[in-house]
Amino acid sequence: MKNRIRKSISLAFAITSVAVAADVTDTDVERLEAVLPDQTEDHKARHSSRNPAGTLAFFGITPGMTVVEVLPGGGWYSRVLADNVAGTGPRRARR
Repeated sequence: MKNRIRKSISLAFAITSVAVAADVTDTDVERLEAVLPDQTEDHKARHSSRNPAGTLAFFGITPGMTVVEVLPGGGWYSRVLADNVAGTGPRRARR
């Protein structure tokens, strides 16, 4: 019985976690570039290797979306997500 429940939960998670990457528009890039300078120097140093606009496009994150970050940290991804949707959509953090 427990195995069936685990499989059902895993299947439900797999189905709902599939996302289609959105195209990055000039407006999205401009909005992101407007908030990135407010980040710490440590976070700014990571931008060249982590490509914030490409990362958000890969996950399909756009302004106005509801973002749920599971096990958020205080790190780079949390900050980029928060800055990108700030004031345009609700955010939820789950630890």
